[in-house]
Parts: sequence; C-alpha cells; structure tokens
Amino acid sequence: MQEDENAKVRPVLYESVTFSRLESKYSQPKLQLCGVARILKNLQTILWGKDFELQVGAKALIEIINTPCLPNVPMTRWVEFVQLFSFDLVHKLGKTFTMPNGLSRRPKGGNEDDFDEEEEWIKPHPGFGLKEGNTQKVGKLSRNKTNNIEIPIKQEGFGKHMEEYLNSLKNPESIGEEYFKRIKRISVKLYIEGGQLKRRNQENPQIVVFNDKAQKQILQKMHEELRH
Repeated sequence: MQEDENAKVRPVLYESVTFSRLESKYSQPKLQLCGVARILKNLQTILWGKDFELQVGAKALIEIINTPCLPNVPMTRWVEFVQLFSFDLVHKLGKTFTMPNGLSRRPKGGNEDDFDEEEEWIKPHPGFGLKEGNTQKVGKLSRNKTNNIEIPIKQEGFGKHMEEYLNSLKNPESIGEEYFKRIKRISVKLYIEGGQLKRRNQENPQIVVFNDKAQKQILQKMHEELRH
C-alpha cells in the first residue's frame, strides 16, 4: 500500500497466502511468524533492496523476530529469512486492521502449495551478515572461568543505536539514512538478551561491545581472572 496525494492509504498490489490444515494447528506465535515469512517469500523479488513498512496485528512478532533461540528449527530459519529485508515493523490494533483479518478467512485456492518447514530457501544470503571488524567477541571461555567477570552492558554511540533498533525495529531518532542502513545490515547477526547486545552463534552466543574503552576493560578482567 502507499499514500496518494491526499495522504490516503491505497492498495497498489494484492497478495495473500493461506495455511494448510497442518499449518493451522501451529501455535499462535509460530502461525504469525509463518505468515510473515510466506508473504515475504512471495514478494521477495519486489521487496529486495527496498525500505518498507511491515504492518502486523500482533505485538509479539517484535520479540519473536529478535529471539535467537526459538522453540524449533523452522521458526529460527524463518526469522533469519525475515531479517534479510529492510523494514519498519508497525503494530496495528485489530479494529483498524479489518482488511487483512477479513482476507485471512478466505478458502485455500487450488494452485496454492503447502509451506514446507524444511525448504532450503529459508537461509541468509551469503552477501548479508556482520561485516564490521570493530566488535569484540566475549564468552568463549568455560563457565568456571567467566562466572566472576562483570561485563559492562551500557552501550554508547553505534552500540546504543543498535540496541534501540533491535528493541523497537524502528529508526533511532536523529541519525542519517546511510547510518541507519548500516545498523540494519549489521543487526541481522545481533539480538538483545537479558539487557545485553549479543551476536548470534549456534554454539555459544557472544556478547558484543562496540565501545573501545569497555572492550579493554573486559579483556583486562578476563586476563586477570585467567591468572587465578
């Protein structure tokens, strides 16, 4: 949809998908995430490289998209795919979201295939990912070596803006367009957990600190801890 000259929102392209009998038995969070992933897949050739607004009727989607350890593998892959797009996630109240809710009740068409949870396309494109070299990986030591290390969680500058974006999926105030694009590009590999900024890692999630001073403090504490 887009606004016309009178600031009225009008549809310019229509696309919808339906769930199979198996998919309709998904839990509510999984069903919502599945719907977003499916529609983005159908429109990916149109949406690649474009900034757009993704309107949803469930606030929980913000938390789901920013969660690294979801209940099952398909949901994790769907999140990875969704995060490849450049969008602002906007929650719409149910009473103002009547058109999508109505479309969700249409019957399945004869030419619509079921959504395969194991589809290979739901993977990050190799051109996307964390390409910045000024992040510090923390957390590879064994638990008995790191329990007493206090890690600063207050981010500054770029790290602070990254936290703001991951918490809201909206453009932080007072930053330029190119700077915001950089944040969205790097955010694909990051998430917030326990108030800390972390890097997605299947084996062991790593805390990410963009502040040079904080990085040095962490390394010093780790060095002192290892000597004892």
